[in-house]
Amino acid sequence: MHIQRLRGVSLRCLNKITYQPSPYVNLIIGKNGVGKTTLLEAMSFLTLGRSFRTNHLKEVVQKGQSGFAVEGLLELQGMNYEFGVTFFDNQKKLYLNRNLSSADAFLFGKCKAVALTPDIQTLVRNAPALRRRYLDDMLSEIDSLYVHYLARYQKGMRIRNALLKKRDYRAAASFETLMASSGAYITDRRKKALELLEPIVRGFFEQCTKGSKKSVNLSYESKSGGERSGRELMEFLQEEYSRKREKEAILGLTLTGPHRDDISIKLNGMCTKEEVSEGEARLLAIALKLAEWQKLYSETGVKPLLFIDDCVAFLDQEKVSNLGEIVKGFGQVFVTAHSPLKGFEGEVFTLY
Repeated sequence: MHIQRLRGVSLRCLNKITYQPSPYVNLIIGKNGVGKTTLLEAMSFLTLGRSFRTNHLKEVVQKGQSGFAVEGLLELQGMNYEFGVTFFDNQKKLYLNRNLSSADAFLFGKCKAVALTPDIQTLVRNAPALRRRYLDDMLSEIDSLYVHYLARYQKGMRIRNALLKKRDYRAAASFETLMASSGAYITDRRKKALELLEPIVRGFFEQCTKGSKKSVNLSYESKSGGERSGRELMEFLQEEYSRKREKEAILGLTLTGPHRDDISIKLNGMCTKEEVSEGEARLLAIALKLAEWQKLYSETGVKPLLFIDDCVAFLDQEKVSNLGEIVKGFGQVFVTAHSPLKGFEGEVFTLY
């Protein structure tokens, strides 16, 4: 899969943009504020149907304009598709081959993109919600059932929390059954995915650091289910929801379930949240995102787009060159920087 052509109007600081990238590595060069990340964001609309930066599309509209539009030509498995996204009158519309379409269904399982952002180290440094989202976003791209159960769990939890505040325990109980079955599926899929990701992450970290002797270990930390899985986990969750109703009614929050879980990431046995350097945290996060790319590719057979958005600015030249060598075989790659990067060879597009 690759983008052959892109056109956009009224996107943030970009009034009009036309871009015909290479199907391989592309270097997008320019000073701060000229729209390098916005150009990547436009490409994410074409591949994901959404922005990788925000859920609030009003933020994408150029100041003084009523909306924005992006359209492009995508090559996918030997076929060309014209795809477009518009946002006017607070309404997003998707177009496939110039026809108004529920293109989300078309994009699912076909068009993928992975973004490495400037704050990438927060994936291993910051709150567990970021690491849960990392797994949720990846699994949602390859497992339609996961999307279903995740949405069902989140909706059930919102309703249960509201009912607990009203002390309506009987009504809350019906949503606990739904949450327990959904929560067990979510937890099991996350655990299995992490087991498969661990050796891939370890391999990319070693490539980024050129044979580092430091060991990388990932494990799933379930705050409630422990080692349970399947039906045993489902029954445990249901019992916990029932047992904790009165306490959770006071707080107005559900304290048990996959929304409280985390990924433990250790480097040579040290917790990456606090005990490793900033550079090592950044390299681990890069390895996690490259492993996500590899997982999506292996599941779908289609190489996702890779966006590298100023995230190498804090790496030494050796690490930058190592990363440049890794992504040579990744298909269509977009790298933003203030000036050409040593170690990255590709077609240069300059924004002024």
